[in-house]
Amino acid sequence: MEPDPRRRRALRHATLDALCGNVSIQARRFHHVHVGPSTIHEAGYGLFAGEVIEKHELVQEYVGEVIPQMEAERRGSIYDILNRSYLFDLDDDASVDATRKGNKMRFANHSKDPNCHARKLVVNGCHRIGIFAKRRIRAHEELFFDYRYDKEIVHAGRRQVAADVAWLKDRKLAGKVYTGARRGGRSAGIAKDGRPKSPRARGTGGRSRSDGDDADQGTEDGDEAGRSTDVA
Repeated sequence: MEPDPRRRRALRHATLDALCGNVSIQARRFHHVHVGPSTIHEAGYGLFAGEVIEKHELVQEYVGEVIPQMEAERRGSIYDILNRSYLFDLDDDASVDATRKGNKMRFANHSKDPNCHARKLVVNGCHRIGIFAKRRIRAHEELFFDYRYDKEIVHAGRRQVAADVAWLKDRKLAGKVYTGARRGGRSAGIAKDGRPKSPRARGTGGRSRSDGDDADQGTEDGDEAGRSTDVA
């Protein structure tokens, strides 16, 4: 039986998209972005496009310290108290923490109708997190993504089902996020009874952070300090 031509075309396009994403991360083809006051009331700071970004293009890589899940759980318990977190599940064994050694992508706020989306990719055997444009983005437009991964991992053009990360879905809570760290065999954002836990604020510490004020918080436009997910 011949496969459906529409399915063949969809698979071919998915493969090309995945390969383009992998190549873009390897070649560090990132777009310029900048931090400024968010357009969302009381959300603090947000992230803005510094230039036009076309649909499906890689915006930036989400980078930070690569830490084991046990350390992510320890830090997550501290971030719970501080009401903010930049933890992002990388795979079953590790998480990315952008708190101290991340880049500007951590300032992107949440939206249920985002203009960007996060995808896990496997590049040279390493899991990496790419933030891609869902549509054409104008210069100086604020960047948003849903604080969940797509339900797939892209691996050399093949797509595999992956579990959702328990990120927020409520537009009213934009700028807030659960940590992705797993505790007690479940996602950090889900209580024992299966209901969502209270969100953790994605704050900026209550002070302005200009481009030059990121010495201890990370580096500019995709460059990272220390160990990060950027292992090309």
